[in-house]
Amino acid sequence: MESEGGRRVQSADLLEEIYVWDTGPHDLFGSTPDENSKRIRAALEPFFAAASPASQRGVPDFRRVVTNLVESFYGARSADRSDAAMDTHWSASQDTAVTPEGEVPLRVNTALGVLRHCQWVATVFSSVPEASVLLR
Repeated sequence: MESEGGRRVQSADLLEEIYVWDTGPHDLFGSTPDENSKRIRAALEPFFAAASPASQRGVPDFRRVVTNLVESFYGARSADRSDAAMDTHWSASQDTAVTPEGEVPLRVNTALGVLRHCQWVATVFSSVPEASVLLR
């Protein structure tokens, strides 16, 4: 198959979208302290590079990167995290729960939720041969 520029296109160069999660225009790591947000974005950067070969964006690599992020920021094995820094990730959501004492706002950790969702995606698609991840 030839592209418009005359370059031969291999079937491995083509993408088939099998899962889409539209998060909208929101910065999902905006409530995360800047230093942590930069670390998360740097770790995920290879998966934003549509021009890089799919072999460099494989699901096993994605799973490893996301699991390392979760463990480094939220896991018990992380010795360099401070409880004060971790508290800044949690905030009141718009959702509430009704308790015997009244209505209370639920707490949310958006960054952790996104990373856990990414772990789920990696688990679900880990058995798909040659599957790769492209974040947009």
